[in-house]
Amino acid sequence: MQGATYGSVADLPQPHTPPSRWRRSFVIALSALCCIAVLGAALIHHRHPTALEDCDEITCMMNSPTKPPGAVPATPRTLRPDEVSKLQEALKEEQGLEQEVQSDMAYLDGEGKVNINVVMNPEGPKGNPGPMGEQGPQGDPGIPGPVGVVGPPGVPGRRGIVGPQGPPGPIGPKGDPGKQGPAGPPGPAGPSGDTGVQGSKGAKGAQGPPGPMGPEPPGGPPGPKGPRGPPGPVGPMGIAGEAGPDAPAPASLESTVINPVDGSPVSGATISILRDGVELASTTSNDEGEFSVTVPPGPVQIVATREGSMTYRTTAMLMPRMVDSDRLILAPTLPEGAAGIVLVWNKVIPDMDLHMTTPWGCNVDWTNYACTNRGGAGKAHLDRDDMYGGGPETMTIDQPAPGAFKVFVERYSSGDIHLSEAKVYVFQSDGRIFQFDLNNGDGVIEGNDDDIWKVCDIDGLTGNVIATDKARRVLQLGAVGAADNTAKSYFQISDFQRAPSSKASLAFWMLSSADNLGTPFSYAVDGTAADFTLSNYKSFVLCVGGECGPFSDVRASDGEWHHIAVTWDSSSTDPKGNAIFYLDGNFVWSGDVAKGKSIANGGTVVVGNAQTAPGQVGSGISNFVGQMSDVVWVNRVLSRTDVQGLMMSHVTGHEAGAVLAFAMTQPDDHLTNLMDYSTSAYVGEFMVREAFAGCGVIDSWFQGDPKPELMFPTQSSRPPNW
Repeated sequence: MQGATYGSVADLPQPHTPPSRWRRSFVIALSALCCIAVLGAALIHHRHPTALEDCDEITCMMNSPTKPPGAVPATPRTLRPDEVSKLQEALKEEQGLEQEVQSDMAYLDGEGKVNINVVMNPEGPKGNPGPMGEQGPQGDPGIPGPVGVVGPPGVPGRRGIVGPQGPPGPIGPKGDPGKQGPAGPPGPAGPSGDTGVQGSKGAKGAQGPPGPMGPEPPGGPPGPKGPRGPPGPVGPMGIAGEAGPDAPAPASLESTVINPVDGSPVSGATISILRDGVELASTTSNDEGEFSVTVPPGPVQIVATREGSMTYRTTAMLMPRMVDSDRLILAPTLPEGAAGIVLVWNKVIPDMDLHMTTPWGCNVDWTNYACTNRGGAGKAHLDRDDMYGGGPETMTIDQPAPGAFKVFVERYSSGDIHLSEAKVYVFQSDGRIFQFDLNNGDGVIEGNDDDIWKVCDIDGLTGNVIATDKARRVLQLGAVGAADNTAKSYFQISDFQRAPSSKASLAFWMLSSADNLGTPFSYAVDGTAADFTLSNYKSFVLCVGGECGPFSDVRASDGEWHHIAVTWDSSSTDPKGNAIFYLDGNFVWSGDVAKGKSIANGGTVVVGNAQTAPGQVGSGISNFVGQMSDVVWVNRVLSRTDVQGLMMSHVTGHEAGAVLAFAMTQPDDHLTNLMDYSTSAYVGEFMVREAFAGCGVIDSWFQGDPKPELMFPTQSSRPPNW
């Protein structure tokens, strides 16, 4: 059968069965469609090319006319992902149409009614090239491409130029005036005046004639004593001398005596103010516990007494026009073995809290008023919690227990804990009183905000009170472990103006195994090499005012730590003697030494050797070889209770009557001389070299070869009070 092109229908053979009506209709429609398709193709082929309208980018690109010869070729470009996607979709659509036509033809062929060969894109005869069409309008902008990947961050810009300094802030308010400083040392003596003009020599008198020589008379018996002659006439009054310098303005104490247990005022208490053992003034507290007394400025000892209360002692340095308002604490008499702990402070910090940790692990404070040891001895309680400033805040150890009662203070209100000027007192039933001053550097400041003051430990068996350890050292004199008498090592203080007068006591810890006649302490003035000297630790001898007592048979150079104390009272009438020696807190010797003598001021103190004159030390035979700790010199007679309290605590400088107190707790950058923590460091006659923690360093220095050294003792060779 002759094939036909798509779009025309050839003459069909007659089928064996007559065609139905719907088949004739289908053939007619199909023939019409083919004719229309051929006619449209011819028209398009001969039509001038025109710009395509209303087409997308892919359609326009596929149906755009060929560029005329000579046109500048466009720069090839890579299709975007969306363009590629559209081309793929168009290709799929064309393949789908072709498949549908093939399917239709297969169907018709299967029916045996038509035999049509489909020719896609029939090729006709080549026609003449048509004229060049006009350039079509610009197509719509393409679909925006995807957002690109974020690039790496740029290099940081350079730092801008520093702006000009802002204007100064306003001037702050004027601060409160500071405390009056100590009086300055006396100026040097002025130069001697010029020698006056020598007077003219008088005329020589005429020599008289010599008298005749008489006979030598025999010596007669002495005559009777004649009667006393009448007194001669009173001579004329001498010329009045120049007026002396004005006396310094007095100082005064104006304060209150309080009961620390309940904070109530104490009336009828006797307050005595003493200096060098001599009473300067005395008064009595009124019904409100108040008192007022005026005394000359200078160091004083304050003593308060009342029946039924423990005697209170403290020291103070009173400056001219100064008003001391520290409260005096009269604690009730305590049962045997009990102890009282009292905290007082400045109201600038409203609330400070006293704490105590017991040996059995219970904490006494404002949240837990009482602690009782259920497993044995031990009981303590809080007497009073003051929340409004100043105190007192008080605790009592009713029943001691083995171990340490650890006392510490917490700054509960905000502020600088040093502004509280807090003080803690520990009263023992045997009369001992221990005082700790925050601003004197006692104890240790700890806590995240410096809000904890660790004060002291109280031994539950002995009642001994030991300050919370700081950088405490011992004074090494001579070579460590030396036992010979060749080393000369000592510590010297010149022009000492606070020497005791008629009463004195010296106490210290020492360790030595030397075989010489070592001298722990000497004080010399012009004309008296041994104005107060303790020498020969093989058999101690005390010398006062140049007069030495007998050998005491008290030996301390056996290689063990010993506490030594000696007291002296010029006017004592004790038949046992006016000097007493204590060894390790026990009475061991008494006798008379320099009765009626006194100690002069302005001499030289040497720790570690004897002196032949002020500042001139003896030979190696008298040099102290060993270690010393907690040295204190006071202007009163220590009792046995006082001695035992010093032995089992540490020197603080608050000891009643202390004129020198070497605590040996100075920091690492103050180790080239020995710091005095007593009130003597504030006296104007001293040459203060530097100040530290409220104390002065008097004119003092280490001497000798090897020089003394402040050092930490080994764990096995510490004094028993550590």
